[in-house]
Order: sequence, then C-alpha cells, then structure tokens
Amino acid sequence: MRQLCRDRRGRARLVEVPTPTPREGERLVRVSHALLAPWTEVQTTTTRRQVGSVLETAQEVIGYIAQAGLRNTLAFARAARADLRPSGFSASGILVEEGGAPGLPVLCAGPGLCAHAEYLVASSDQIVPLPPSATAKAGALAALGVGALVALDRLDVAQSGRVVVVGLGNWGRMAVLAASRLGYEVAAVDGRDERLVWARAHGAKEAVQPSSLSTLLGSASEGGVAVLLATGSMPPHLVASGHVVPLDGNLLADGERLPRGLRQFADQLAQGWAPEEELGLPTVRFADAAGARAPALLEMATPKEPLSRLSLRAVPPSRGAIGVGLAGCGTFAKLHHLPNLTRDPGFRLAGIASRSALNALVVARSFGAAYCTTDIGVLLRDPAIELIFLTGRHDEHVALLLETARAGKPAFVEKPVATTEEGCTLLEGAADTLWASVGFNRRFAPLAEEAKAKLSGRRGPAFLNYRVNFGPPVANWFRDPAKGGGRLVAAACHYVDLATWMLESRPVRVFAESAGSAAPGSPEEQDTVVSVVRYTDGSLFSLSFSSLGRRQGAPKEEIEAHWDGSVFRLTEFHSLTVNGRTRRLLRRDLGERRQLSALAAAFRAGAPPPVPLSQGIVATRLTLQMLKSLRAVAAIPVREP
Repeated sequence: MRQLCRDRRGRARLVEVPTPTPREGERLVRVSHALLAPWTEVQTTTTRRQVGSVLETAQEVIGYIAQAGLRNTLAFARAARADLRPSGFSASGILVEEGGAPGLPVLCAGPGLCAHAEYLVASSDQIVPLPPSATAKAGALAALGVGALVALDRLDVAQSGRVVVVGLGNWGRMAVLAASRLGYEVAAVDGRDERLVWARAHGAKEAVQPSSLSTLLGSASEGGVAVLLATGSMPPHLVASGHVVPLDGNLLADGERLPRGLRQFADQLAQGWAPEEELGLPTVRFADAAGARAPALLEMATPKEPLSRLSLRAVPPSRGAIGVGLAGCGTFAKLHHLPNLTRDPGFRLAGIASRSALNALVVARSFGAAYCTTDIGVLLRDPAIELIFLTGRHDEHVALLLETARAGKPAFVEKPVATTEEGCTLLEGAADTLWASVGFNRRFAPLAEEAKAKLSGRRGPAFLNYRVNFGPPVANWFRDPAKGGGRLVAAACHYVDLATWMLESRPVRVFAESAGSAAPGSPEEQDTVVSVVRYTDGSLFSLSFSSLGRRQGAPKEEIEAHWDGSVFRLTEFHSLTVNGRTRRLLRRDLGERRQLSALAAAFRAGAPPPVPLSQGIVATRLTLQMLKSLRAVAAIPVREP
C-alpha cells in the first residue's frame, strides 16, 4: 500500500509499505478520506530534533559508542537519518472483514493512527460506525470534532455555558461549531477579520481581535468562562485557574474521553451536522498529498488488495549462512543485533517484521533485508528463514515464542523471556520442544568467562556483589510494568543470570527491598532495589540496583567476588583484577558478537542452544520473586525449575 509520511526534516513523502496487520482487539480499515494538517504534522515530526542541546546530543552519541562500539553506532545513525514517521489523526473508511470482504463504513480518530495511508489499523476504542446520513468527508474530520468535544468535556462548560475560543484555525473553528451546536454561548478571538466574520456567521455571539481578549474575559468573569486555546498564549493566572484547555492532537490521547467523544461526534453527524461544509476544506487527491501545503481532506483512490509483505530485493543464496528473520525493530535491535548480524558472515538477513509498516521499511532498507512485513507469520512461513530473532517489546515475548514453537522454527529471544509468573509457566510447557536461546550476552564477555573460571573449583561458598548504576529513570515502555516489565524485571535478569552462571549453583531464597515508598505496581517501585539471593551451596549474591545517581563519571556495572581467600573485581567488562593483578581490554566487550558466534555454531551442529530457554525462565522468575519479596518485606523461597 501507499503511505504518506515525513522524514526527519518534516518533508512529506509518499512511499510503498506493507499493509498493517491487526492484532487482537484491532481492525483493518480501508481508508476513504483522511484529514491532512501539514503544519501540525511538520511540528510533531521535527520536535524531537529540537529538544535538548548539542551537548546532550553529543553525550548521547558518546554513550552509544561506549555501549555498542563505533561501527554499530554509525550503522544506527544511518538508520536514524533514514527514519520516516507516520502522520494523520483521523480518517473515514470501510472495515476489511476476514478474507478481504468490505464491511461497515466507519470513522476513526486517535493518537498513532497513521491515517494517511490506504489502509490503517485501529483499536476498538478508536472506531465508531459512520452514520448512513453522514458523508465520508465529515467522518474524516473526527480528530477536530472529537478534540473539541473532549476539550468541552474537560472544562465542564455546563457550569457557565460560556466558551471563548482563542485562535480560529481549523481546531478553533471546529470548537466554535461544536460549542454552538451544543447550545453554549460562544465568543471567538482572532487577529484576522475574515475569520471573525466566519465565526459570527457560524454561531459566535462575539468575535473580537486579540487586543480585546482581557475585556472579553473580564465581562464573563461573574459567571465563569471556559477558554479553548487553539493558538497563542493566555495570561498565566487564567491558565493556572484550570479554565484553559489547549486545542491540539494531545486531546486524542485522553483514553477515557476519546471513545465517548467519538460516539458524541457520530451522534451529531447522525442528527444532520455537516462540518465539512461549514469548514470548507479543499479536497486533495492522495497521489498529490506530498505537495499539499494547506489543511485539506485527502481523497483516496481505490487501493490494491492488502499485502503484509513488501519485497525489496531478491533473497540472496545462503552460501552456508543462516537465514534470519528479525521481529521487533526498536532502538536496541538497531544499535546491537542488526549491525552485528549484518557484519557476521554466518548470518544473512532475509526478512524484517515490525508492527509499524514504516519502521519495517526503513530498517529493512538500512540493514539490507530482502523484504519487510508487519506480520510475523510471514517470517514463520518463509522456508528461507531458518532462525527467528525476537527483539520486540517484552510483554510480547511469551506469545511470540509460543507461536514460533507451533511453527517449528528455532528462535533467539531477548531478555526477559516473560514479564509475569503466568508467562513463565506457559513457556515451561514449550521449553523442552522449542530450540530457543536467550540473549544473556554477558555470559560471552571475555572477562566474564575469565572471572567464572576463577570461581570454578572453589572449596567453599562465594560472596558475589553486583553493583549497577543504571542512571536516572526515563519515561518509556521499558519502565512500564505492563509493557516492559519495569526496570528491575527488564534489566536485572541480566545480572541475576550472570551471577547464577558464575556461581554454578541453584538459588533457593531471595530477599529484596526498594528505596523510597513507591506504590506497589508503580514504575518507581523497581527503580532502586537491593536484593540478596542464597544458593544451595551456601553462596550469596548481592545485587545493588540504583537509579538515584548519574551515569557520567562512574561505572555502570561492577562485580566483586570473594571466595577461598581470593578476590576479583570486574569493572564494566573492560578490566578484571584478580588478587591485585589487573587485565584490561582495549574497550568494553559485553559479549554480543561472541554470543552470535556461539549461536551459529550450536545451530549448525544441532547442539543445544547456548543459553537454553529453561535458564531464561529461571532468571526471569528470580527477578519476579525479588518484586514479591520487596512487597512482602520478607524472604521468599525460590521455586525449583
């Protein structure tokens, strides 16, 4: 299908991408019309490039180089420069039923909708039926209409019945129409006389220049006034009063009010409202959309049948290399796995799968894959793919591993293998039949292997302390307990696994405490934790996992072990000191490339995976029991595998 997107500079481009694949609770829509707002979309696309100083950007690059090496960072940067971002807040179209048959006419709105495409995927709370009496053009205005209705709902306008709309762009004009239609007293403010004339003709009782705003607000102060801010700025005291709501796309992110706003907008259309006639936006053919400079309604041509696979080049012959399909193309995969795979002659990248069609395209092009898809089933059914890499969101690992097991494909899965105890239990049933290796790359770090060798053959128990300076929390899916597992579950399984591997003993009991007084289940609960694990041979593993400090000027990871009168200290996988004698590498080596070599060797030899799934389950369970312990403030026995 074709999709309108924007590059990192905000330039519009029309590209061919695979059709999106709906997941549980989602529907595929063949788009008829969509709302185009070029200036808003350019601002949204380029915002990230403007945030932060040059120094912060340089620090980020230095951090990437320290983490992944110069070559991987350059490969990651090339992919980032080629990044394409979707656009579009709302659309109307036809549901695509199973087998491709057309279904019910609908209107859609919501964040991340990617509406400027011939097909889109929307969740059930982003879709409502389009009333039979309404036009598809009216339905495509859902973002503006729902945004205005959500804003009015937030302000509880019914208390005063008075609304002031500041700025009469498309958001502001739709707010005037919606508020007037609901019977509120409306005043409009704008610096253009022609817009003020329009406002008076469409229900505004007053329409004034910005210089009269203070007077207007003062005259309305007795009964209270609700202000919908479309553009410009407001007096700080008014903003602080809670009577101001900005009119923008962020209103569509209100998950509680969005479904109600969609239904209310559809009800108004059913009652004869025709906002497309009152706003008077021009219609632009989709083929000409990249050149549009003003707000418009996009009109789609009849699209091709939906195809979730897009071929980019011929699949290369194997020449002994293992055919890989990679599902999940986030930052980690682009910084680590993809550069490493493309540099390793033992592998060839056949297919890329991503939930985002644009991300799948950009990554496949950047790293030389033969095709891209939005459906992991395409990878699983492809005979040219011998090994599946699962590097997506953590909460999806269990379902994808089970699907891979049913397809009979060997797999490599990033940690953690699950984010819940229930997920671990489900994977236990597949662990004996699925050839799957877990991404605990620290086991393959050269200095970690040397350190483990020192501990082997010890006469008594060992004490191993692992200190992790993880740095200040960052709001992302990784830290979200529902999606990423939270910082402890998502990251600490690395440290738990390495300690258990080094000690060569089974954990039997765990105790943990969290700093501060965070609520159970909150992201903050996992940010800073101290835990002690006891093993069957009497050894102790102490994990100090902190988010309170800063990464600059201090090591991120340091391991110290004491046993049989000996001591080693492993710092940043860069230097190892054993009883006072130090060995240093040229740079930190976390074992990622050695992990790939071990994976290829085991796969070709028909040997067990380098890090069996069962061991991934043990490490994941141990971090989950750390959470259980810190909530109970008690030691928790560790379940035997």
